[in-house]
Amino acid sequence: MGFIEFSHGKFPVPAPAALEILKEYSLPWQTGPAEGELLTPTGAALLAHFVNEKGICPVMKAQTIGYGAGRRDLHVPNVLRIIKGEMDDALISDKIEMLETNVDDVTGQVLGNLIEELMNAGARDVSIIPATMKKGRSGHIIQVIAKPEDSPGLARKIIEETGSLGVRIIPIKHRLIAQREMSKVTITLNGKEFKITVKVARDLRGVLLNISAEFDDCKRVSRESGIPVRDVIRIAEEKARA
Repeated sequence: MGFIEFSHGKFPVPAPAALEILKEYSLPWQTGPAEGELLTPTGAALLAHFVNEKGICPVMKAQTIGYGAGRRDLHVPNVLRIIKGEMDDALISDKIEMLETNVDDVTGQVLGNLIEELMNAGARDVSIIPATMKKGRSGHIIQVIAKPEDSPGLARKIIEETGSLGVRIIPIKHRLIAQREMSKVTITLNGKEFKITVKVARDLRGVLLNISAEFDDCKRVSRESGIPVRDVIRIAEEKARA
């Protein structure tokens, strides 16, 4: 907070150049605990380049600590501290957004098609929840998990497909996900071999968390072999775990 004087006169902080950088890169900011310029244009540019998220410090093992002291005396420490460390977490941190809207005049066929359209457009997951809307009307809550860069296109798709007048974007959330890889296993049923795709989830230390057989493959094999699909799933997952 306060003002700064430079060649063009006296201006409130953030200085015009710093404020333009904050605006251009959508960096959140607020007034500081001391009068004067706490964020220079150079500092804003460094944040814009290096920082990809804000929030509490994650669980980590500190490896290197650095301090940089400013020349001005403030009633708070005029020091920048940087901590370099290793995330003490065996799961992957993933940044997502939640898109949400309510609809009350959309058929089940349209909603079913919407799920397919959104997944094809980059949605990570789609949920449609029955709900009672205003005036007692039956409706649905559409929730979409998306990467932030995909949100505008997915929001437009929801509006186009459902006629919704607006889509809420819940502020960035974080989720922890396992490291996933796809592989194929070969199983033998009634003397015939079949290939099935399985999804294997591990943490970053390589510990096996889960194995999931692709349902479409299992359904195809069940149809061709005559073996119930739940048995095909079990056999494929046991083969992948072996």
